[in-house]
Amino acid sequence: MAILQTAVCLLFLFIVNCKSQASFYTRGINVEALCEECDTTTGSGYVYHPKYCHLFVHCTIGQDKRVVGQVKECTRGLLWSQKVKQCVWPEESDCPTNPCFNQSLTLRDLRTCNGYFTCTDALRLQFNCCDRNERFSEVDGRCYKDYACNDACLPNSSNSTAKLQPCDRFEHPDNKGKYLWSISGTNITMDCAVGTAFSAEMCSCTDNADFVNIAFCDPYIYFPFDINIKDKMGKTASGGLNSWIRTSEPAAVGNGAVYFDGKRQVIAWAMNNMEFKSNFTLSFRFKADLVGPAGEERYALVDNSDCAKEATFGVALLKTSPKTGTIHGGFRLKNGEAVTASSDELSLTSWHSVVLIKNGHKAELRVDNNIYPIMGYGLQSDIDRVDCSMTIGKGTGLENFVGYIDEVKFYKCVPDEFKN
Repeated sequence: MAILQTAVCLLFLFIVNCKSQASFYTRGINVEALCEECDTTTGSGYVYHPKYCHLFVHCTIGQDKRVVGQVKECTRGLLWSQKVKQCVWPEESDCPTNPCFNQSLTLRDLRTCNGYFTCTDALRLQFNCCDRNERFSEVDGRCYKDYACNDACLPNSSNSTAKLQPCDRFEHPDNKGKYLWSISGTNITMDCAVGTAFSAEMCSCTDNADFVNIAFCDPYIYFPFDINIKDKMGKTASGGLNSWIRTSEPAAVGNGAVYFDGKRQVIAWAMNNMEFKSNFTLSFRFKADLVGPAGEERYALVDNSDCAKEATFGVALLKTSPKTGTIHGGFRLKNGEAVTASSDELSLTSWHSVVLIKNGHKAELRVDNNIYPIMGYGLQSDIDRVDCSMTIGKGTGLENFVGYIDEVKFYKCVPDEFKN
């Protein structure tokens, strides 16, 4: 089975909202020129910031088909890696001005006039501040007297006598891996980087996360396909037309389902280059509408191969007779192994539910009420990733699906209902 690729997301990234900061980040660089070199065949792409390791440029295709660039900043303590197109820990970053590779270098904290980063252990960035009324100079990495510089120092930095900067981020009541960010009086839920948890003391996500007791596991992306081709969770833009939804299919959940005619596909852009680790759940319902004799054609249902690369997760349908078929699902892991499972034969004229799960070293394919364990060497390895988005109804190396697909849900965790 050809399984297709995943995507990225990423250690948590956040958009710089302050106009003065945004203009500073773009000063002296041509963002549009950088984006011209960026691969945006999947609708968006990422490219390094030529000056600062903790920034990157997100390139997207606008409504006028023009590529637009937006500078974004990694979570504090992380640096950009162009190799994997993601914010990573400093020792994993390929940025040429990474202070953890060259400890003679310093990195300015762009949010204050007196803050900077050093790396003394070649592993983690250390936050520092100049003394009171001093400004940090990124030209030579030194502090100079400047009475106009009176920014409060960041927590846990060397300037311990300074008044701490007010924190506009707060602990999420139910999830250590999230926090609430107060913007213009509105609290917005944000994700921490994978493997980190929010610290109110640091006003940031730190690397001492304990995710064993996450209270809820809600869908990260949810396509009900009732009245439009939109993600109900609001996490992703999607490719597709609302006119594809049919409300005449009585077995569909809710008010409708998308009908795929062999030429259509729905794409979830936000899953481009996402890091899945080993906590993954994909669920959906489908009903085929295939005609003609069976020649063991494989039809794409859901995978992440929208950019003509091999998927790292996928579910496909193998037509075994004019009215029957089998479901195949699995993953490509970071150790290079491809692990899959296949269902028993099922009717192509009925609705079926499918769930693909990886929970640590265990993985399985569920079709209706049957569980098919996914076996293979090295299942403790994480799911591999690729800079492709999740695609519904179409996949690289597979026939385009014909039929109905409904209730597509993707979780970056495993709901309790699927743990038994």
